[in-house]
Amino acid sequence: NAPCRKPGTAMIEAAAKDLNLDLSRSWIVGDRATDIACGKAAGLGTILVYTGSLKPGEACDPEPDHRCSGLREAADVILGVKDAT
Repeated sequence: NAPCRKPGTAMIEAAAKDLNLDLSRSWIVGDRATDIACGKAAGLGTILVYTGSLKPGEACDPEPDHRCSGLREAADVILGVKDAT
């Protein structure tokens, strides 16, 4: 895989540098295991949303920090409004 393609982290690292982001306080929200793997490798918090190929109860490797039904619920987790699993 190319370094800018997930699960590579080059795209995230470039954005962090350009935007002066603290990756330890940042999140990735995705609907595939490659999204979660990318986030874990970059040191981000990870949220799997059930809008893509993975559905509730299905295994995801690596396991995300949180699982949410959609983007609204994911935003609530990031903002600390809701604790999802």
